Order: sequence, then C-alpha cells, then structure tokens
Amino acid sequence: MGASKGSERTHASPSSPERPWIPSDFRTASLNDRLALMVLALVAVMVALTFQDYGITWDEELQATYGQLLWRFYASGFQDTAAFHYQNLYLYGGLFDLVATALCRVSPLGEYETRHLLGGAVGLLGLAGTWALARRLHGPRAGLLALSLLAVTPLYYGHMFFNAKDVPFACGMVWSLYSLVRLIEAFPRPPFARLAAFGVISGLTLATRVGAVLLYGYLAVAWAAYALRRLPQTPGIAPIRPLQDGIRLLLILPISYGAMVLGWPWAIASWLNPLQALRAFAHFDWPGLVLIQGQWLPAAALPWHYLLLFFVIQLPELLLLGLGAALAVLVWPRRLRCGPPDLRVGIVALAALFPLVHFILARPTAYHTVRHYLFVIPPLCVLAAVGLDRLWQWLRDRLARPKINSLRAVWCLALVIQAVRMVTLHPNEYIYYNAFVGGVTGANDRFELDYWGSSLKEATRQLTALVAQEDAQRPIGRAYRVAVGGHPLSVSYFLPSHFALSTDVEHADFVVSLTESHMDVTMPGITVATVAREGAVLAVVKDHRPHRP
Repeated sequence: MGASKGSERTHASPSSPERPWIPSDFRTASLNDRLALMVLALVAVMVALTFQDYGITWDEELQATYGQLLWRFYASGFQDTAAFHYQNLYLYGGLFDLVATALCRVSPLGEYETRHLLGGAVGLLGLAGTWALARRLHGPRAGLLALSLLAVTPLYYGHMFFNAKDVPFACGMVWSLYSLVRLIEAFPRPPFARLAAFGVISGLTLATRVGAVLLYGYLAVAWAAYALRRLPQTPGIAPIRPLQDGIRLLLILPISYGAMVLGWPWAIASWLNPLQALRAFAHFDWPGLVLIQGQWLPAAALPWHYLLLFFVIQLPELLLLGLGAALAVLVWPRRLRCGPPDLRVGIVALAALFPLVHFILARPTAYHTVRHYLFVIPPLCVLAAVGLDRLWQWLRDRLARPKINSLRAVWCLALVIQAVRMVTLHPNEYIYYNAFVGGVTGANDRFELDYWGSSLKEATRQLTALVAQEDAQRPIGRAYRVAVGGHPLSVSYFLPSHFALSTDVEHADFVVSLTESHMDVTMPGITVATVAREGAVLAVVKDHRPHRP
C-alpha cells in the first residue's frame, strides 16, 4: 500500500480488487476460471449422486432435535424456549440445524438424507469461498489451485455431509475472510455496503460457532497494521484520522449481532450469553480419551504438538507441498520476486495459523483428530495456492516449455491419484491418512479412524442383504433382534421392519458394531461381514444365533 489513497487500493497481486468473485461470462473467462467452474460443477454432481451413501453419525440425532426445538421457538412466537436448555447445544449457534429443519418440512427425502444433502451444499459453498478468496488475492490460477487442493482434502470433503457444526463454520469463516479482504482493500473508509456484508457474514458464522469472534480480532489487527503504515505518511492528522476511521468500523458490530441471533436466539436471551459460551468452550470438559501413536491419552491433557501432528499426517501431501512453497515465499521473497508484503495475505495467514498457535500455548481440550479445527483448512489451502502460484511463475521464467508442461502433467496426475484414493475410501473419506504414516493401513490401531461411526450404515446394509439371502432360501417369518455397538440410530434408521433393536446383547440374533476403541471385541457372536477400507476394519456384523443356517 502506497502513500496516496489511489495507491492504497492497488495491491501487488495479479488479481484486481474490483474483479467479481465469479466470472460474469463463462465464454470469455480465463482458462483457469473455466476449469475452476468445472471443478465446482463436478463436485456438485458428486454431492447430488452420493449424499445418500453416508451414514448417521453420533451427533446427528442431537443436532436434528436442536433444530426442531429452535423451529418451535420461532413457531410459538418466541414462547417455547426449550432450545435454550437442551443438552449443551444452546452454547452453539443452530443456524444449520434450523435451516435443515425447515427443509425437512418440505423435502421428499428422509430427515437425515435431507440434512446430508444440505451439508454437501454448504461444503460446496465453502469450496467456492476458498476459490473466491485465493482468486481475489492472487488471480485465477491461485484460485484454481486453492479450489483443487481443498476438493481433494478428505478431511474437509468427508465431513461435509454429516458434520453440522464444523463444516458450516469453516464455510462461514472462509467467506468472512473474503469479505474482510474486501474491507481491507477499501481502507481507510470502506463503503457501508462492505461493512454490512462483513457484518452479516460474520454474524451468520457466529450463529454456527461462537469461535467466529476471532474474525473481529483479525479485523482489528488489519486496521492496526494499516494505520501504523499510514502514520508517517500523514503528519499532523495521523493520530486523529486513523482513530476516526477505525471507529466507523464499529458499525459492523450491531449488524453482526442482528445476523447472529437469527440462528442463535439464546444469544439475545441475555446480552452476556455469548461471553458465557466463550468461557464454556475455553474450559470445555470432555472426559474421553484420544488415541495417539497407539496410546490413549486424556482429551484434556494432550501434548502440545497434537494438532500439528494430525495436520501433518492427515492433510494430503499436495497441500503440504503447497504450504512448503508458501514458506519458501516467506523466507526468500526477493529471490522468488514476490513483491512487497500484502496485508490481505498476512491476515489470511493469521487466520490459518493463529488457532494452531493458540492450541500450542493454551492447550484446550481437543479430540477426534482435527475436526474442531477444520475451519483453518480453507485458509491453509489459500496460502498453499499463493505459494505454489509464486513458485510456478518463478519456474516458468527459468524452465523451457516442455519441462513446464511436464510439471503441469505431473501435478494433474497427482490430483487424480489423490481423488482416486478418496473414491476408495468412500463414503468414509474423512478417515484418510497420508503416506507419512502409511495411509489408513498404517494408522490402524495407532490413531482414530471412524470416530463418527459412519460405517455402521454399510454394515447394516450387509446384514440385511445376508438375511434376505437366507430368507429367500428358507423363510422364517419372524423379527430379528439386533444389538448395536455404536449409536443405535446409526443402525435402526436403515433396518427393515422385520428387524428390531435389542439392548440385551446376549439374546440378540445379530450384532452390528464399530471396531473403534475395540468396541466389537466385547460383543458376542461370529463375524459374518466386515466394512473395511485399505485393510483397516471399521465395522463388523456378528451372528449370535444359537442355530445358524
């Protein structure tokens, strides 16, 4: 940013700040933009074709109930406040669950199928936000790179369909960062439309998780950095104008609060409720154990490197390569001809790295690998894309075209290989581990795999197919009793009417159980079917009938 108002709005980046987030005409768009739109279309098709493949996970029944209670709050004219006391979910915004409940009232699909389709759509929106952010920072090629990296990140894609908190939060955060970048581009006096856009998007993100308060910290850092750079350039009025212009940014707060309460009405029951939620999550008590390197450790006493370890072993190698390129840009900016520092990129880097640094220093309770930190993956993809884009430009200036084409082919092949791995894990993509630990096979019994229990649906389908084959040969005409090692709804929702759940394991005909935490070992019966990915068994079906056919 230069000394004059005009130069302050011109950033050292291939992307024009005035360029819309999506090309206005596909026919005249750049090749990178057209490819990005094709990637988004492909993911949309995959979502539409596969959303019904995903099972019901541990939290989904609670989330669905929370959404119904929020709906009752509005339908009762704000009289029914049962949602304000339900489990601990009132501490979370319920925007996704409220929308899902509204859709379920008109959807021809089942309740959980509808929720999974909505989750896929929200995940797709997060992909679009990642593309838009990287494209605005560094141009269409960086946008395509960031989108491709996130699309082949199984941690993100696999959670899209059933994680009603963390993926919507990640989506809201990346679009909030995009809106924040547009604010920074318009400093020192952003127009009201941009202030309102950031206020609404950040407020809706707060209506998913209160952790979105980080966004206001990022805005404060951006403004402070901008004001400090202007101080020597505007003698005399410098101590006053940055303060006046900064106060104008406070208009964001009431707009954000108004958007927040739409999906989190508990927040307005008392003005201090959001602070209560922040305190609760800062000292969140979860008594469970976490599997790390084959050892079970308390979730409240994890090693400082917990998050770093799981990001290193669960992010795709391509994304880690891109982050290495971003680090090279930071270490050797002149050699890679990166130009002056870009405040916008710095804020995105802050959004990607601050939560990790905070975990290392504060050591809050964490579990289920990095699912609570999925929101840092989109900005990590953006940083990786910026680094790769700079590195690519540096290589193009030094290598002959045949070598450049070879590198392009290798990159595309690597993306395809990563996508194929995701297909082999479907619909359990989120259990992915990279080559640093030998994939899912190497992670088995060393780290958590199917902690959500999504594989129970496939196991249930195998059970019903097995019984259908038996009944076709020798009809029995009675109900089968099924015990579950996992969340009962994850099995019962997919059972035909002649099956019934049983809490009496010893007298059950069949057992459907997860293998997570060796839950299946304590279940009686002979294993007749398994759900496995890359050699790791995720769930089993056991036959416990005294007289098996």
